[in-house]
Amino acid sequence: MMTLICEKCGINIVDTNNYYMTKDSVWTSKADKDELLCIKCFESRIGRKLTVGDLIIAPINKVFMLTRVFGESICNKKQIQRRILFGQPCTFKIKEMETI
Repeated sequence: MMTLICEKCGINIVDTNNYYMTKDSVWTSKADKDELLCIKCFESRIGRKLTVGDLIIAPINKVFMLTRVFGESICNKKQIQRRILFGQPCTFKIKEMETI
């Protein structure tokens, strides 16, 4: 399994489901191009929570978008990941997230 370690706090980004991809303009405003930060550390760096608008439309961001927009109460991250991986529906249509 791949290991990606946050350069600020040291957590394993893959094991803790802390992966995401921001738009270049968002990332380069507060982080070096090759730097690796978990969501919490990047949010701390920018001084606010990431929004769906900060992210690029990509499969890697679907778990983040779904949990951030709809909250953990609808599906937990593991359920969402499993459903995306196996093409199973969640409580809502994932396709709709691409328009947010």
